[in-house]
Amino acid sequence: MKKRALVLSIVLIHFVIVGAIVVVLKSHSAPEEIALPIMDNETSLQIRQKALDFYRSEDSSIGESWTVEDIYINRYYGNYNGAVVVLFGAPFINLLAWGGILYIDGIEFHPGNNTILIFKDDAVYSPLWHMSLRDAYADGVLSKDDLMTISKLNKKYPPQKNY
Repeated sequence: MKKRALVLSIVLIHFVIVGAIVVVLKSHSAPEEIALPIMDNETSLQIRQKALDFYRSEDSSIGESWTVEDIYINRYYGNYNGAVVVLFGAPFINLLAWGGILYIDGIEFHPGNNTILIFKDDAVYSPLWHMSLRDAYADGVLSKDDLMTISKLNKKYPPQKNY
């Protein structure tokens, strides 16, 4: 009887230890993989044309001879409820870029010397990287979950070039 109780106790302890190990391993599992979205050519052309039109409307001295081909999309961070989020890296963007670390609602971003534009319907959010995300979030265009996804993408896939 004592032998049977001892075996049963050992088996029970074994299951408790194995269960605890499984819980610890699950809590330390690999971080969620996140892939950079791919922008189709038609959307890329539309966004680059909207960016060029936007900058020309803000400053008529910008790129009268420039074409859509002069606009460089550094990173496409995705479409969030119809809002297209794009990190730009065209030569004139350097004048508008901020280059520091940005925090919005506790979420960290590293834009480098690039700028981000958010296109929603016919609206273009501010040419300043640190304003466009903040404004889009404040206006409800981007949610906190959207910002977290964009931040993860920005950290995993930093800007390809800094102008």
